[in-house]
Amino acid sequence: MAIKKDLLVNGSLYTVWCKEEDEEKIKELGANLEDRNLKVARALRPDSESHGWFLTSLLLLSELEEKLKHERTSEGKSQQELQEKIDLVEVQKKEIHALELSLATARHQVALLADRAEKVLFEAKKEGEKMQDNS
Repeated sequence: MAIKKDLLVNGSLYTVWCKEEDEEKIKELGANLEDRNLKVARALRPDSESHGWFLTSLLLLSELEEKLKHERTSEGKSQQELQEKIDLVEVQKKEIHALELSLATARHQVALLADRAEKVLFEAKKEGEKMQDNS
């Protein structure tokens, strides 16, 4: 059964859930973390060379994180711009397809009107010939 265990690390209290048989391991982990943090704190006294290297590494890490964040933002913008262009092309494809359909419909209607015009012209010529024959 799981039990709730409080773990004190570097003066901060953390709550963890563990099995009863793991309770001793959790206590040891807390003690080891506390001991390690104290050793690090002693090694990084403000006047030590280690402290200077530590602060330098923190500064470099911060700069790298900022650079990575900027690159991700730029990459995200590039991806967004690319997606917008893709969407625009898709819309234009649909518009072109609609225009092609409209053009095909218009050609069909023109062909029908041309057929009708030929029939009317043929009938008009026939009527004209009949009228000439009757006169």
